[in-house]
Amino acid sequence: STVETSVPYLNGNVADDAGVLSDQTVADIATLNERSSVMFTVATRHFLGGQEVQSYCDNLFSAWNLGPYDMLLLLVVGEERYAVTLGSGVTDYYVSAEQVNSLLSSKLRQPFLLERDYDGAVGSFLLSVASQAARASGETISTGGLFGTESYQANNRAEIAPYDDF
Repeated sequence: STVETSVPYLNGNVADDAGVLSDQTVADIATLNERSSVMFTVATRHFLGGQEVQSYCDNLFSAWNLGPYDMLLLLVVGEERYAVTLGSGVTDYYVSAEQVNSLLSSKLRQPFLLERDYDGAVGSFLLSVASQAARASGETISTGGLFGTESYQANNRAEIAPYDDF
């Protein structure tokens, strides 16, 4: 028999059982969800007690009744593992499983595993998926200021270079 790992309480779109995400990151996930076609949910755990990370992620997706336009990102910090479960609408319309796996490798893996920068890992990955989803649907998404990124709306005037006399 397998050890059942309890389903954590979901507060909004985040269940940070490992306590590794900042309040700002949690707030930024909520803001991103207001702007994105894909709804992001993030869960963190220290350990899964022997459970396979992808099956646990899939089970959480079901237990929380996440829907076709939802994406669940699970970080298991004590085991240095992660997984994503995608709703059918996400893969049908916005971003493929292959694209998500590529973004996990390029945006999440290094800050998560090497730098232990959990906020940075979650932020860069979610922003990349949201941008990909917006491109796929021909929409634009404003991500400035989220997850520590620069807010380009603040000053969009080009810097005027000083005149150089050669």
